[in-house]
Amino acid sequence: KDFHTYYVGKTKLWVHNMNTHGIPGLTVQKSSNKISWILERGGKKTTHKAELSSKGYVELDIRLPSEARGEGIGVKMLDESLEHFGNKVKGIEANWTMHPDYPDSQSLGLKQFWQSYEVFEGNLSGKALWEAATKSTKLWGLAKERGFTKMHFPYTPERDEVSVIFLKE
Repeated sequence: KDFHTYYVGKTKLWVHNMNTHGIPGLTVQKSSNKISWILERGGKKTTHKAELSSKGYVELDIRLPSEARGEGIGVKMLDESLEHFGNKVKGIEANWTMHPDYPDSQSLGLKQFWQSYEVFEGNLSGKALWEAATKSTKLWGLAKERGFTKMHFPYTPERDEVSVIFLKE
């Protein structure tokens, strides 16, 4: 239900709004360089997005509520982004941060990164340590399965934020 395709504004931006993946309460809107998902759970709506940067990186902003975790929604959003942006995608940019919407106020990627960082800290340092910690994250596994096997860290990881770009070799 609720399938719509329409143009917005003077520039005639194409937008497609539809129920997606058979997941109740999830709708999607697409334009040439952005996808927005609206997820309704427990009477509350949350908005999630993916944008294609000028460098060709898919920048994901997904903050799933606790009750929606484990349904595979984030994976479906990643795959939909890669499919929608197609051969324009050069990488996947992850920015793992602190935010009050997250369980324990931190994103899953940030939590996984720092848990592994502490395990490897005595044996590794610098970029090797960052890469080992990143390889423990769910997003690394997903990116690797999709052919993004190289990592780039635009800046030194901080306790409250880690940024990593997954690239194809």
